[in-house]
Amino acid sequence: MEALTPLLNALTAEQRQCLRHLEDAGFNLRAFSITAKISLIEAAAFMSDPAIQSILAVFDSVSTQAFERAASSARTLVMETLRAALPNATDPIEGRRLATLLLRCVGPRPKTSKRPTSAADAIPEDDSAAQPNFDPAAAHHPATPTPLAPSHSTTMPTPQPTPFTPNPAASASRSQKQR
Repeated sequence: MEALTPLLNALTAEQRQCLRHLEDAGFNLRAFSITAKISLIEAAAFMSDPAIQSILAVFDSVSTQAFERAASSARTLVMETLRAALPNATDPIEGRRLATLLLRCVGPRPKTSKRPTSAADAIPEDDSAAQPNFDPAAAHHPATPTPLAPSHSTTMPTPQPTPFTPNPAASASRSQKQR
């Protein structure tokens, strides 16, 4: 991995100042242009500079490593806390929950066997005579196209006016009486 210091030393004082503004703006292009008092186009041109791009790439890599270290440290702390709390759990439900949380922190969940939910799922795989032949072309391209569903307005009944909903006919008659 490339070191960040030599890349920073190769920048001009103005570029380093703009880089500080970019960091202060949270790497947001619009906020950077406001902070650095430059146009949005100039901010985009600054960020597209190859020297700045290489610095940002190294910075992203270093930030990712730091984040992964912090996440690993937090996971370790959680596991130690759960491991210490598990023997002290007096309630069986609390103990089960702590054990489940500990297992989730340790790694992926173990694979469970899938029980058949219907008679079709219960057919053994080696019994090929009992299974129907599968034709992928027929499954994905039916002979007759499925008709489109009717539009929403034709399937929904017209709502009846209530004292709480506006009635267009009543408002029209009121406006004619006022004339």
